[in-house]
Amino acid sequence: MEAVTEADFDRTVATNFKGTYFTVQTLLPLMASGTSVVINTSVAGSKGLPNFSVYSATKAAIRSLARTWTTNLKGRGIRVNAIAPGHIDTDIMVRNGISRRPGRRDQ
Repeated sequence: MEAVTEADFDRTVATNFKGTYFTVQTLLPLMASGTSVVINTSVAGSKGLPNFSVYSATKAAIRSLARTWTTNLKGRGIRVNAIAPGHIDTDIMVRNGISRRPGRRDQ
């Protein structure tokens, strides 16, 4: 948390939250009744993970958008779903001590 710069914060919020919001907003005029919006959240949005506070906050915000959009778009016959996969064992997870690989930092 202490190492997060304002630039890091802004980039993560812009990519995850703002990007999702305005992508869906842009596509809505093209969507007909019976279509679906499917957005990615993460288990990080509801589970506290070390060193992921900003990322987790953006994923929780996206989950909240999905809930709100569900009610907003119901009248148009557009479904909204959010999927929240578990973490994928990538190098960033190793660097942050969350990896399941042998030799991870948190063992």
